[in-house]
Amino acid sequence: MTEKSWRRSLYLARVLLTVALLSMATRGYGGAGIATDGSVGARQTIAGANAGAGRFVIPQTLGSVVGNNLFHSFAKFNIDTGQTADFTTSTAALANVISRVTGGSLSQINGTLKLTAAAGSAPAFFFINPAGVVFGTGAAISVPGAFHVSTADYVKFANGDKFHADLGGASTLSSAAPAAFGFLGGTSASIRVTDGVKLETTESFRPISIIAGDIEIINGGVITMGGRHPCSGSRQRGARDRLCRCIASDLGQSGDLQSRIDSIISRFW
Repeated sequence: MTEKSWRRSLYLARVLLTVALLSMATRGYGGAGIATDGSVGARQTIAGANAGAGRFVIPQTLGSVVGNNLFHSFAKFNIDTGQTADFTTSTAALANVISRVTGGSLSQINGTLKLTAAAGSAPAFFFINPAGVVFGTGAAISVPGAFHVSTADYVKFANGDKFHADLGGASTLSSAAPAAFGFLGGTSASIRVTDGVKLETTESFRPISIIAGDIEIINGGVITMGGRHPCSGSRQRGARDRLCRCIASDLGQSGDLQSRIDSIISRFW
């Protein structure tokens, strides 16, 4: 092989390696943007794929209120660098804002996920996406209450009702309080906190829970003001439909936490 041919082969190898790494990094990422799926409110594109930086409001009117719960449902949910996705509420009695992603692609959060609540209220924020969630460069959360994120298949309520991420599931928009995340099948996607991101609540003593098949905190952190014990967990093993509830763990732990929560049951704050 001549030196010219060798250099060309080396160049092509580098190109192929770069493409492979980019493919791995974006695997499952359905593209930028936020769009509702029309199942609990109007179907609407809130932020297009090339929307650029800015504040994108997700008003209460795009969801459904039942009792003290506000439900949102998205076909895709991604926040790009320089963007803020601002959930707004106008009902002071709301206790929970519960969101799901139904489209099958992971959520890439590289901007600010914010909840601007009605005066005098501090709802807890729930977000489920069974396809996975990545908090990358520029990610931040700004919520007045607790923050719960999971790759669960559904949220289960205190009265037994379920809010599935699968539109084919038997979902109920319940007025009861959320009680647990539920997983179906043998595997569940991961949640990653990377690229120097520090997830933290903006108010004291407001917990963060991260519940998934694997939780990867790589060059990042999770902090709750007033305490350094975020609630992290992972799905119980087993073929049956299992419920996973919160378990406290030390800051910076990552990886498969299944063995740490077997048979442990506790309630959300």
